[in-house]
Amino acid sequence: MKQHKDPNRRTLLDRGTTTVEFSIILPIFFLVLIGGIQIFRYTVVANTVETAVIEAARQGMISGRSDSAIEDVAKEVLDRAGLSGYSIDVKRLNKGANLKVQAQLSLAGNGFLVPTFGRRWTVRRSCTLRCE
Repeated sequence: MKQHKDPNRRTLLDRGTTTVEFSIILPIFFLVLIGGIQIFRYTVVANTVETAVIEAARQGMISGRSDSAIEDVAKEVLDRAGLSGYSIDVKRLNKGANLKVQAQLSLAGNGFLVPTFGRRWTVRRSCTLRCE
C-alpha cells in the first residue's frame, strides 16, 4: 500500500524557507514604514510652519504690531505644536508698505521615531502681505 502525503503537512524545508523569506522582507518593511512616518512628519511640520508664518504676517498686517510681537505670534504657533530649533525673521519692505515673515526649522530633533533620519531636512516658509 502506498502512503499518501498530506498536502497540508509542512516539511522542515518549507519552514526554513519561510523563515529566510521573513528575515529578508522584515527589515525592508520596517525601513519603508519608518521612512513613510518620517515623510508624514515632514509634511505636518511644513504645514505647521506655513500656518505660523501666515498667522504672524496676518496679525502684523492688520494690527500694526511691532516686529517682536509678530515673531511671538509665530513662536506661539510653533511652540503649541511642540516644535523646536526654529528661527523667525520679520522684515518691513517698501518703507513699511509690505510685511514679510520668514521661518526656518530643521527637522533634526523634530522627528517622530528616529532623530537622525531626515536631520538634514530643513523647512523654509515665508509670507509677504501688504500692510493696511
